[in-house]
Amino acid sequence: MNITQQSEETHQSEEINQSEQINQSEEINQSKEINQSEEIQQSEETRQSEQEAFIKITKNVSQVGLDDEGTFKYILILLTGNNNQEFYFVRGLKKYGYHAQNFEHFCNEVKNNLKWSDFNFDLEEGKIKLQLDGHKFKFKCLGGGRIKHSFIGQSIEIYGYSWLYGQCDHKISLNAIRTVYPYLDSNVITRNDGY
Repeated sequence: MNITQQSEETHQSEEINQSEQINQSEEINQSKEINQSEEIQQSEETRQSEQEAFIKITKNVSQVGLDDEGTFKYILILLTGNNNQEFYFVRGLKKYGYHAQNFEHFCNEVKNNLKWSDFNFDLEEGKIKLQLDGHKFKFKCLGGGRIKHSFIGQSIEIYGYSWLYGQCDHKISLNAIRTVYPYLDSNVITRNDGY
């Protein structure tokens, strides 16, 4: 074999190696694209599944639980999921003299309304950590105050703060309450003073 033939064979061998490397590179890129597409689809399915679980919670736990008449302590609770979704709950029953009792009542209500795979709450910190359909969610008591409510008079006054949980934004509480009690603005008062 002469030098020219050896050079041609070497050149052909290099071309074959380059072609094989290109094919392997294309196969790897195609495989990566397929994996990325599958990951995107799984991520979308997970997001939809979490959205469905979030909606299940909001449909099975009443947004507002207040006594129709009287003055009593109340709390504002925020539900959050991994997708930065938020939903507010309000609880206030005159049979409870403490904000923590309203929160404990809410914890038991939440626990009994759905089948959670994991459910833990801390009364002092005002937190519930739970899992539903493989997704983690949190409830957090944002604070509280007092409500003077008259269903008969179609009026509500929201004021004050909770010694344990602090003061919440009473306007957020009012927005949630108005989903059940759509009183006229002239019959609604929110203020931050008072206990």
